[in-house]
Amino acid sequence: MSFANPDASGIQESTWQHYAVVINQLLREFRDITSASQEKSLHLSVTLLVLCHVEIISGNLKGAIFSHLRACRQLILSLLQRSPPRMQSTDQELLGFALEFYAYFALMTNITPYGKNQAHTIPLDNFVTSLSPLHEYSTFGALMSCGHDLFEAIASISQLFSQRLYEQHRQQAEPSAPTMAMYEALLVYLSNWQFTGPTNKWSDPREQTWAGEIYKNALLIYLKASICGSVIDNPKVICEIQEHVDEILQLLTRLNCSPYGTIMMWPCMIAGSCLIKTTQRDFMQKALRTSRWKMCHVKQAAEILESLWRDNVKCAFGPYGLHYIMQKHGISFCMG
Repeated sequence: MSFANPDASGIQESTWQHYAVVINQLLREFRDITSASQEKSLHLSVTLLVLCHVEIISGNLKGAIFSHLRACRQLILSLLQRSPPRMQSTDQELLGFALEFYAYFALMTNITPYGKNQAHTIPLDNFVTSLSPLHEYSTFGALMSCGHDLFEAIASISQLFSQRLYEQHRQQAEPSAPTMAMYEALLVYLSNWQFTGPTNKWSDPREQTWAGEIYKNALLIYLKASICGSVIDNPKVICEIQEHVDEILQLLTRLNCSPYGTIMMWPCMIAGSCLIKTTQRDFMQKALRTSRWKMCHVKQAAEILESLWRDNVKCAFGPYGLHYIMQKHGISFCMG
């Protein structure tokens, strides 16, 4: 209600008052967290994930979400370390739900090279980088049903990107053999990737496939940009990226009214950072500014891309360009 009615100051004031009450209660709960039961730890982790979502859609650009994610991570680690977890079936389902949402939020922070801002870096634990165990939970598919293996690749490419920048900093003009081997393995994997299911019982299987193809193309952009380091000036790579952009924008029109539209921010930002054609920039701006999800972070995404396109420095292109522009303007943008 608060974000659908931006002029309703009373609703907004009540929202933030309630938010403050929740934060204060959480602080009290965490004073004695070491003796908390599994059930309590699980419910606290879900509460923190809800707060993460609130921080995202409220448009917080100072990184408040990362405090919630770090606290949630500690709770999840404690839950997973208790073997075997003694939970009722409903709590088992809630744990699966929490794991998928936490992994999604943690991975969505990797729109730029991993670790470039330590204050806003979330550890890539096994339960984030290896998502196949989530299939054991009946709740799986709320966010990642278009291809959990694609989401795993986000972490791998982000780390590859960071490694390539480190080499570049050490005056290595070309990628090292290990870096190149990792790049080629990811390139082969993603190029050959096809959606194989399972299908999501809550949505149209065609939309599920299209969403997967959008993420696949966005990941190929991210990968090809990562091996270039801070500046993408290879005409062949730029042409290949343009082909992926064309495919993403064409598929996005098919998901305009789909539930999968709610997880399209990451690929939109990756593709948007590489837009050269005025018509495609206009399309992206219209899609974001007139989105049926009238939330602050969607408008902010449009503003970040506009700032990137206006900047004339060589590195202001691609995912590294997003890092550059956010650092330049003191922005910490996280998606959901």
